[in-house]
Amino acid sequence: MYQRELTVDESVEPGRELARRRDCSAVFATADMLAAGVIAGLAEQGRRVPQDISVIGFDDVFFSRLTAHPLTTIHQDIMRKGAAAAGVMMDYLEGKEIAFRNIIMPVTLVERGSVSDRRAPGV
Repeated sequence: MYQRELTVDESVEPGRELARRRDCSAVFATADMLAAGVIAGLAEQGRRVPQDISVIGFDDVFFSRLTAHPLTTIHQDIMRKGAAAAGVMMDYLEGKEIAFRNIIMPVTLVERGSVSDRRAPGV
């Protein structure tokens, strides 16, 4: 597991590091910006997406369609997420008791070109 700041330079480095490994066939990045950086780092080192390593992002931001292989990603409804967060903040500002709560937001997989369709043996 890699944890990085979301700057361009810091998002490319995990791809460079992963390119040196031969035991990794897929990467899930917690943000599309990080996934795009990983793809760039892999490419710098001669590794191909999705032929050598599959990459999936999270967010489905506009540029996820602009990578060399359009990024497979998890789409989340950011407007709904923001509205839920604002509702909690308004309750807090109005002095209402804020109890711990789980808010589960729906997500969907958006399949594009950064994931190989090959399956592991026996799958």
